[in-house]
Amino acid sequence: LKYKLKMTKESKISILVATDIHLGFEERSLIRGDDSFKTFEEVLSIAQRKKVDFILLGGDLFHDNKPSRSTVYRCMELIRKYCFCDHQVKFQLLSNGEVDFYHSAFKHANFQDSHLKVGIPIFTIYGNHDDISGNGLCAVDCLHACGLVNLFGKHEGIEELNVVPLIVKKGSTKLALYGFGNVRDERLHRMFSKGKVTFPSEDAESCFNLFVIHQNRAQHSLTNYIPITFIPEMMDLVIWGHEHKPLPDPEWHEKFYVMQPGSTVATSLSDGEAGPKYCYLLHIVGKEFCSEKIELTTNRLFHFEDITLDNTGIPPDSADLEKKVEKYCVQHVESLLEKCKLTLEEEMDRPLLPLIRLRLHVNHEFKKFSVKQFGKQFVDRVANPMDLLIFVTKRDSVPTLTAVDKKLLSAAVRKTSQEACERIEAVVIM
Repeated sequence: LKYKLKMTKESKISILVATDIHLGFEERSLIRGDDSFKTFEEVLSIAQRKKVDFILLGGDLFHDNKPSRSTVYRCMELIRKYCFCDHQVKFQLLSNGEVDFYHSAFKHANFQDSHLKVGIPIFTIYGNHDDISGNGLCAVDCLHACGLVNLFGKHEGIEELNVVPLIVKKGSTKLALYGFGNVRDERLHRMFSKGKVTFPSEDAESCFNLFVIHQNRAQHSLTNYIPITFIPEMMDLVIWGHEHKPLPDPEWHEKFYVMQPGSTVATSLSDGEAGPKYCYLLHIVGKEFCSEKIELTTNRLFHFEDITLDNTGIPPDSADLEKKVEKYCVQHVESLLEKCKLTLEEEMDRPLLPLIRLRLHVNHEFKKFSVKQFGKQFVDRVANPMDLLIFVTKRDSVPTLTAVDKKLLSAAVRKTSQEACERIEAVVIM
């Protein structure tokens, strides 16, 4: 296995990987306003402590495409604090800066600038929250122009995409770093389907091929995602941003591994956001790699629980059913708060108030009690008292078709959908 390789310092490229930082999320909240900045600072401090060669971000550095001055200022302050240091950059960037950074007046990486003292370079693509629509610029472009980060993977074409890699060399290890910023999923799906996305490589066999992408991985509709089969087989590792749920270890997909770091801060109260948050330490030597997940200790605790009337143990025909269910939910929140208290005694860097979300599954006949009144009992005890509880009403069962070939049906509908999209986009572009 690639996890068992033996490291050599002279040729080992060490990378700190994180995605979906979402700086500025809930910045106006007195309770959660600092969450994204604390976890970003922890990521940067880990990179400095581990003495990595560079930091690789998978998009959505900012939560808004027009972040506030305060958010941009705090971001710049943190990057300068941790990345501008005496740490010696021990790798070379061999690729053509005129191509890699064509979008900037500065056709080189920040650590190659004699006027800057960069010890830990940051390489990043932009995500869907770092929207470049309009004038083609996003806040990360400003950071690039200031020499704080190296923004790569920008593209102008809407019909085809030529993904040229950055070539990083350290000792005998050569890394081909592919990546591009977020594209509307339906459009990118169609471009891949038509062979309009190309990945040129002069020496794919001798390079470790790493691809960074920020798109839907989970299928939401027929074309609103990027299938894993679209990824070129020459890749050795794919780092998948945009999906906030972290996967503990890289997954093997026939020809390459996929790493899904997840977000560093919870931006929604969904089950995919609950649990620990991570950044990853990636070591590459030759064509081999190993990774180490590092659990963040400054993110806010978040517990998500599904509750059904069946598992409450309360008979559905009992008197005062709603009051008994509400009492059960109160007791359940209390037990979760007790669990959080024990964790916070050991991990004192975390914010004191946890996030808790109960999803209560009920039927149509259940008389729902007030969510806001329920939450008021836990003001100053949880970070989200007003949306601590959500009701989900069970839908009536609908007979399903089992004799239909779903693959053939999906392919037929996809073709029709793509043709419709092409006609619509042609009108919009004109």
